[in-house]
Amino acid sequence: MVSRKTRNNLVIRQTIHITFSSENEWQNHKEKGFLRRIGMQYHWTNRSYTCFDDFLMDMKRNKRKNICQEHKKISAQNLTMKRLRGNEIKAKHRDSFYTFYRNTTDNKWGSPYLTREFFHNMGSKMGDQVLLVVAEEGDELVAGALTLIGGDTIYGRLWGCPQKLIIPTYILKLVITRFVSI
Repeated sequence: MVSRKTRNNLVIRQTIHITFSSENEWQNHKEKGFLRRIGMQYHWTNRSYTCFDDFLMDMKRNKRKNICQEHKKISAQNLTMKRLRGNEIKAKHRDSFYTFYRNTTDNKWGSPYLTREFFHNMGSKMGDQVLLVVAEEGDELVAGALTLIGGDTIYGRLWGCPQKLIIPTYILKLVITRFVSI
């Protein structure tokens, strides 16, 4: 972090974030006084899955069983799941998703660095590269997951809901199923 004072004694702080550096690059940065922050990432590779069942069959029995039980719980909630891309994503979806995102960041995983405007701008600037999976109860949006699609890769996955719903793996199913057909 670089700090400096302005003429009126305001302190300005700037940080530099380097992601995906190699071990050699990290050692160079360390010698220059950089601090290391270790985060967590998940990488998924489509091993020629043609459907979600292929994906499940690649798992150990216990994981497969847990996902199937989760699907039963979702079915009992009478939710309708939809995949929306590009101009299918309307302002109401973006606003609802922002609320879900804030609920997740406020209650679990840290600071909300993305703004409502970010989600609205993303739709107009990225079009079909944006995939929003939503869960609806009647006409009400109750959960969502947002991913970005680039070539043969899905980037990120933000998700959230305003209440305790059991949906993350089911949303993953819809993302994977959609991705297999891209």
